[in-house]
Amino acid sequence: MQALSILIKPVSSSCSLDCDYCFYNDLADQRSIKNYGKMNKDTMTALVKKAIEADPRVIHIAFQGGEPMLIGLPFYYAFMACVKKYNIRNIPVFFSIQTNGYHITDEWINFLKENHFLVGISVDGIKATHDQLRKTKAGKETFDRIMSNIDKVKRAAIPFNILCVLTSLAAQHIQEITQYFDDQGFKHIQYIPCLDRLNLPRQAQKLLMTQAQYSDVLSVLFNRYLTSFLSGNYVSNRLFDNFVGILLGQQPEDCSLAGQCSTYFVIEANGDVFPCDFYVDDRYCLGSIIEDDYETLFHSKIAKDFRSETVLHEDCLTCPFVSLCRGGCKRYKVKGKYAYCEAYQTFFRKHLPELKSVALRVKKGQVI
Repeated sequence: MQALSILIKPVSSSCSLDCDYCFYNDLADQRSIKNYGKMNKDTMTALVKKAIEADPRVIHIAFQGGEPMLIGLPFYYAFMACVKKYNIRNIPVFFSIQTNGYHITDEWINFLKENHFLVGISVDGIKATHDQLRKTKAGKETFDRIMSNIDKVKRAAIPFNILCVLTSLAAQHIQEITQYFDDQGFKHIQYIPCLDRLNLPRQAQKLLMTQAQYSDVLSVLFNRYLTSFLSGNYVSNRLFDNFVGILLGQQPEDCSLAGQCSTYFVIEANGDVFPCDFYVDDRYCLGSIIEDDYETLFHSKIAKDFRSETVLHEDCLTCPFVSLCRGGCKRYKVKGKYAYCEAYQTFFRKHLPELKSVALRVKKGQVI
């Protein structure tokens, strides 16, 4: 095994926020068990020990939720000790955590810095857009506290990126959002279109962007990206970085642009394993990390079927841009077609020459 990627949900779907669009809460509602509780020591030990025994070239471990900080720091210190105990081969292990940012204390700062974590923090733009959609379960606004906590992360020089969910509300304020992020000095940003809710018609979901909104958003974001690149004050945008990489003949880092699903290992709090964060439901359970090893889980019938499910829509076969988007993430597909296909096509028709110019500059040695 070349690389082993593990996404751990230590508190299952538990969260301190009640975000209007949360896909994982929506997904959990469809399962026979909505919440698997908190991960115990036996499950933690099994997933770590078997990861080392798989003997990969490198291990990537990410913690998500729900809100992964809710399990508390003792769990994470025990986790790091467990890795140290079993990793006698000194396999490189890289850690990251995706958090709502609400619980970052000085103690957390010390832990994250000492253990070289990459931190992803969710911020939905400016205060007006963020606080409308990302409140606590008691209805309290969260923006000011989260931005204060981001300042702690900055001062500690902990590497971090921003995750911003793109909704119809965010689309209406995208110029203000990008300006605010620039003013904050954010250097690594991932913008993710809001997912449709399960078992609810798209036309009834007011937070979803229209094709026109998303194509306009992409243009605004790309113009910022291009300006930052040409000025030498580069700001990473994950989507555009991947498009540039594809133009350079590289394999995309973003699995949604790979053209086919891979299998990484999403491990729920009870040890159940799934092939993708978007598909943590009963139909896609590969087995249990307590009972199975990673090799067995990877080669299970459910995992194989999952990887082979992705099929290009017939419209993709004649699309001039299919080599860039490769049909898109299947979770975003509607009747087999990427939900924002039209927006992508509009974007590529307008900006592909500029994307190619960035790729050419990178090829000649300009670093991004």
